[in-house]
Amino acid sequence: MPDVTLPAGLSTAPLLADISSTQTITTGVYRVNKIALSGGNTLTISGNVQLYVQQTMSLSGTGMILLQSSSKLEMYHAGKIDSSGSGVINQSGIPINCKLYGLPTCTDISMSGSSALYAYVYAPSADVKITGGGADYNGMIQANSITSSGSGVFHYDESIGGSSRPTIGPWQEYRWNGTDWTP
Repeated sequence: MPDVTLPAGLSTAPLLADISSTQTITTGVYRVNKIALSGGNTLTISGNVQLYVQQTMSLSGTGMILLQSSSKLEMYHAGKIDSSGSGVINQSGIPINCKLYGLPTCTDISMSGSSALYAYVYAPSADVKITGGGADYNGMIQANSITSSGSGVFHYDESIGGSSRPTIGPWQEYRWNGTDWTP
């Protein structure tokens, strides 16, 4: 898979203050060092937004990113992504409206909790870990590796892939034998 390159203009886009409290971003191109939302704080995306996260993004508890139903979001990540609890809510339910790109330095993406995510994730250098009970992922993930555990569900959205279908590389299934996980 080819590496993600930062679109022209994002590296010099207006720099927002670190996002750790409730706020709204409207149509435009922005960059931010980090996003750390918890305790009911919400980043609302209104309109068409391109956002470059230069360091890390952490969403925990009831902290979330809310993509309004008529909006589109393209996020480019240079660092670790850790999303638990509410995570990213895409009100349209259309995965292609929420695109999350991992730059070559984005090597770790963790998603846990029980929220639904409708998104397209392309992070060829990242190891993606999906854990938790009841997580419902809709869309497409392309990554270095994907590990899923718990009772989460993944639905591939065929409208994203167009005529090319994704392929699954080698995998190993493990089963619980009552005391340990065995192949």
